[in-house]
Amino acid sequence: MKDEDVERQTLNVNPCSGILQSLVCDPQPATPKSVAVFVVGIATLIVLWLPPLPFSIQLPQMWLDALGALGVFKSGDLKALRWDYFIVPLLVVYALWITWKTRPGNNHLGRGDPSLAESHVPRGFLHESGLTGANFWGAIKLLALPTLLGAVFLLGFGACCHSIEITPRFWKRFLLNSAIFQQMVIQLFFHRQLMPWFGAGRKTAWILTIFFAALHAPNPGLMLGTLIGMYFWARCYQRQPNLYALAISQALLSALLMHTMPKWMLPSVSVGSRFVEKVWFVQ
Repeated sequence: MKDEDVERQTLNVNPCSGILQSLVCDPQPATPKSVAVFVVGIATLIVLWLPPLPFSIQLPQMWLDALGALGVFKSGDLKALRWDYFIVPLLVVYALWITWKTRPGNNHLGRGDPSLAESHVPRGFLHESGLTGANFWGAIKLLALPTLLGAVFLLGFGACCHSIEITPRFWKRFLLNSAIFQQMVIQLFFHRQLMPWFGAGRKTAWILTIFFAALHAPNPGLMLGTLIGMYFWARCYQRQPNLYALAISQALLSALLMHTMPKWMLPSVSVGSRFVEKVWFVQ
């Protein structure tokens, strides 16, 4: 009888429990399906290729300096208005609203025990989204080898092309504020919104990678950098979600990319119509 119980328990072992869950099993998505990810994705691709507006405005110098400090354009240099100055901020606001609306556990708000919803949902959302310190070292371990291989590839490519140029600006690129913001957009919105449609596995990771490579077209250097890092960041987020570990990996690889790629591979950091104007037509 004891042998039968042991055999029955052995057959009922969950293969996705314990350490196997982080190694071979994909977590199930908790976000409901929403077409918002396709709306924002397609709209962003279109906006990046729209030509400038056929008119300009003269802004006060104080406004120009403030916008230049934010990186919208070089201070005092406003040659033409572009659609993305207006549409991209609206898309960001819309994406933030959708992300909060479809957060894990939101369907329990207003039902059952209100105190349970108020105390449990925010913590669960922050934890599952990778905004807390949880999973940091697990994510670092998953990213260590891909990041090292990516760094070796970029340094090797730069050495072959004699284009390695480490300047003081290289170290400034290790600031994580930009990388964290980009990973929030990538993982919290695009990745999490794609999971209900395609699952939380390799298929979604590849779709995310291809989309962001297309988003950086036709810039060959940025497209190559996206293909190197995006898939591994997505797979790491699926297993050990932590945005800070992803930001560290991105900051390192981005800094190396900017200082190892030859000019013919990375003549500019612009994408879409701006890349065409700066690189192909301004010669």
